[in-house]
Amino acid sequence: MLSPGWLHRRFLVSTARSALLLSTTGCTLLHGFAQVQYAFSLFWETTPLIPVSAYFSQQIEDTYWEEERYTRVPVLDP
Repeated sequence: MLSPGWLHRRFLVSTARSALLLSTTGCTLLHGFAQVQYAFSLFWETTPLIPVSAYFSQQIEDTYWEEERYTRVPVLDP
Protein backbone atom coordinates (compact mmCIF):
# COMPACT_ATOMS: atom_id res chain seq x y z
CA MET A 1 0.00 0.00 0.00
CA LEU A 2 1.28 3.46 -0.90
CA SER A 3 1.80 6.09 1.75
CA PRO A 4 -0.24 9.30 1.52
CA GLY A 5 2.76 11.52 0.70
CA TRP A 6 4.23 9.46 -2.17
CA LEU A 7 2.87 11.81 -4.85
CA HIS A 8 4.22 14.86 -3.03
CA ARG A 9 7.68 13.29 -2.69
CA ARG A 10 7.70 12.19 -6.34
CA PHE A 11 6.79 15.74 -7.43
CA LEU A 12 9.56 17.24 -5.28
CA VAL A 13 12.15 14.79 -6.60
CA SER A 14 11.19 15.36 -10.23
CA THR A 15 11.20 19.16 -9.74
CA ALA A 16 14.63 19.07 -8.10
CA ARG A 17 15.95 16.78 -10.84
CA SER A 18 14.59 19.11 -13.56
CA ALA A 19 16.07 22.19 -11.89
CA LEU A 20 19.45 20.49 -11.59
CA LEU A 21 19.34 19.31 -15.18
CA LEU A 22 18.40 22.73 -16.62
CA SER A 23 21.00 24.55 -14.53
CA THR A 24 23.87 22.34 -15.71
CA THR A 25 23.05 22.21 -19.43
CA GLY A 26 23.79 25.86 -20.12
CA CYS A 27 20.20 26.44 -21.14
CA THR A 28 19.56 30.17 -21.13
CA LEU A 29 16.26 30.06 -22.93
CA LEU A 30 14.29 32.58 -20.88
CA HIS A 31 17.23 34.68 -19.72
CA GLY A 32 18.86 34.70 -23.17
CA PHE A 33 15.62 35.59 -24.93
CA ALA A 34 14.92 38.43 -22.51
CA GLN A 35 18.46 39.73 -22.91
CA VAL A 36 18.20 39.74 -26.72
CA GLN A 37 14.82 41.48 -26.63
CA TYR A 38 16.17 44.14 -24.26
CA ALA A 39 19.15 44.80 -26.53
CA PHE A 40 16.79 45.00 -29.51
CA SER A 41 14.58 47.54 -27.77
CA LEU A 42 17.58 49.68 -26.80
CA PHE A 43 19.00 49.66 -30.32
CA TRP A 44 15.76 50.44 -32.19
CA GLU A 45 14.28 52.53 -29.35
CA THR A 46 11.02 50.63 -29.50
CA THR A 47 9.27 47.76 -27.76
CA PRO A 48 10.12 44.18 -28.68
CA LEU A 49 8.16 42.56 -31.47
CA ILE A 50 4.85 41.05 -30.43
CA PRO A 51 3.58 38.17 -32.55
CA VAL A 52 0.03 38.61 -33.85
CA SER A 53 -2.02 35.87 -35.45
CA ALA A 54 -3.13 36.22 -39.06
CA TYR A 55 -6.77 36.53 -38.03
CA PHE A 56 -6.19 39.64 -35.89
CA SER A 57 -3.82 41.11 -38.45
CA GLN A 58 -6.53 40.79 -41.11
CA GLN A 59 -9.07 42.40 -38.79
CA ILE A 60 -6.78 45.39 -38.26
CA GLU A 61 -6.16 45.76 -41.99
CA ASP A 62 -9.91 45.57 -42.72
CA THR A 63 -10.60 48.22 -40.09
CA TYR A 64 -8.03 50.57 -41.60
CA TRP A 65 -9.41 49.89 -45.09
CA GLU A 66 -12.96 50.73 -43.99
CA GLU A 67 -11.79 53.89 -42.24
CA GLU A 68 -9.69 55.05 -45.18
CA ARG A 69 -12.25 54.17 -47.82
CA TYR A 70 -15.55 55.18 -46.25
CA THR A 71 -15.27 57.24 -43.04
CA ARG A 72 -12.70 59.80 -44.17
CA VAL A 73 -14.44 60.66 -47.42
CA PRO A 74 -16.46 63.88 -47.04
CA VAL A 75 -20.01 63.77 -48.26
CA LEU A 76 -20.72 66.94 -50.26
CA ASP A 77 -24.05 68.68 -50.42
CA PRO A 78 -25.92 68.50 -53.74
